Amino acid sequence: MHFDFSIRPIKIRLYIAFLYTLNVTRNYLEGSIPVTLGGCTKLKVLDLSANRIQGEIPWTLNSLPAIEYLYLYKNRLSGDIPPSLAI
Repeated sequence: MHFDFSIRPIKIRLYIAFLYTLNVTRNYLEGSIPVTLGGCTKLKVLDLSANRIQGEIPWTLNSLPAIEYLYLYKNRLSGDIPPSLAI
């Protein structure tokens, strides 16, 4: 079973701002990282590792002021890591 991560609209816009942790590791997610994740201003942990996510890291992830842990490994990402996310 595959879930297309890029075309599923997030219908919980009222609650997304209060999301602290999103862990969807090893879920066979396909598509690209949704730009709407940049609206998760309280997000501390984002784990998208070990999926089939493609494309570039969206610029909107630069606006995650509380992010402490960002796991994107074992995907099919391309392009550069945004400077604000690099160590």
